[in-house]
Amino acid sequence: MGQDMQRKGQGTPKQSYSIEDCRKALAEMVIIDEMPFRYVEGEGFRRYSKVLQPRFDPPSRITIARDCIQRYIEEKPKLKKILKNHRICLTTDTWTSKQNLNYMSLIAHWIDDHWKLQKRILNFCSVADHKGETLGKRVEEYLLDWHIDRLFTVTVDNASSNDKVIEYLKGVCEDWNGVVLKNKFLHVRCCAHIVNLVVKSGLEEHNHSIEKIRTAVKFVRFSPSRLKIFKKYAELEKISSRSLLTLDLETRWNATYLMLENAEKFEKAFARLAKVCRPFREYFANRDPPNPDDWQSARQILCFLKLFEKVTNCLSASLHVTSSIVFHDIMLMRAKLIEIAGEEDPTLSSMAYHMKLKFDKYWKYEGNLNYLLFIAVILDPRYKLQYLGFCLELMYGPDEGKELTEKIESALNELFGCYVETVNASSSRNRGSNQYPVHINVDEEDEENPWDMLASQFERHMEEVESESNDSELSKVPS
Repeated sequence: MGQDMQRKGQGTPKQSYSIEDCRKALAEMVIIDEMPFRYVEGEGFRRYSKVLQPRFDPPSRITIARDCIQRYIEEKPKLKKILKNHRICLTTDTWTSKQNLNYMSLIAHWIDDHWKLQKRILNFCSVADHKGETLGKRVEEYLLDWHIDRLFTVTVDNASSNDKVIEYLKGVCEDWNGVVLKNKFLHVRCCAHIVNLVVKSGLEEHNHSIEKIRTAVKFVRFSPSRLKIFKKYAELEKISSRSLLTLDLETRWNATYLMLENAEKFEKAFARLAKVCRPFREYFANRDPPNPDDWQSARQILCFLKLFEKVTNCLSASLHVTSSIVFHDIMLMRAKLIEIAGEEDPTLSSMAYHMKLKFDKYWKYEGNLNYLLFIAVILDPRYKLQYLGFCLELMYGPDEGKELTEKIESALNELFGCYVETVNASSSRNRGSNQYPVHINVDEEDEENPWDMLASQFERHMEEVESESNDSELSKVPS
């Protein structure tokens, strides 16, 4: 018994109270959980804090704001040191608030020493306008402030002003020491934004079904009383879905997809609403509420757009690398558009036709392509150069596809040459150490790629092609 008591007395050592540590932890909580500064002045938080540590008096919102700024000042030099040792890919975007104020964000992505993707928001600032030169100068200012010279790519959406941003950056940092091939691959068009533009071009050609469903959703969401009545009708129709009716946004096509996906589950509730609610019928002015044909049309559109919704979610991810899947998504979307454009249904075929026109604008004409997205396919040991060439010939035709494949291979050789120079320069600084060739280890057991829908077709193609010996490892057929 005495020994047990002694062991209990030798438990976790008591920690001394420190007001500095408490304020530091509180500032971290505000930053990590993205809490408003006024949160620390809330009555509930102050009561909880008093129970947790009676001696700690929570600071005011002014003080906690200063603590957060101080933490930023302390952490910034550490992040600068990390950024200086890695090649950086930037993402930038602009936003206009309801107060008509313009803001710009700047995000850095890089692969750390453990081959993990890292992401940091470097700046979120106000800008005078959305002009290309204005944004370009602001990005340059922050690159210099963060001591970033090993810039590889800048990903932007497809606004015309961003073309001028890239043009400006190419000019000012062309001769920086860490620049690759004079910024030849600097401009990366946001693929998720391209998908957004492609689908929106198709939705603009829809029949009246989507508009009627949108109007019905607007009526229900207009007031809490209407929503309460609608929920009652849903219960009477024994609809068990917990989905909430949502309205779409003009800037996000998949918001329209989600609106249709949620609304179609309540078709019977809307039908009952049309029968018993006169204001609902009057809300549609000179046209009728959604009928069974409208709901069937919505389901067909949902089925068609399911692939594009999945691609959008994959390409919008920020916690894992997406460049390696872009090309496969492009091929899948192309095949889907060609398939639907040839169908007899006039609504879907018209949508697919206009989407294909927008698709070709960004992914068929060479001026809008960044070869890095294709090079990622070559470097994947499951596909390599011959697979890329096979797919490009399907997309562009034999002549154009072969020509584009040769250009991409040439770009890859340029990048490899730049890499060799970098490695040799690094090795020359360590002449006393043993030098060994660089090897890239790839796990033999790769997970099955759900996007590899061309695998069997490619295998049949390779069976028809006479095998030739290749000196380059990049050109060998994957086994």
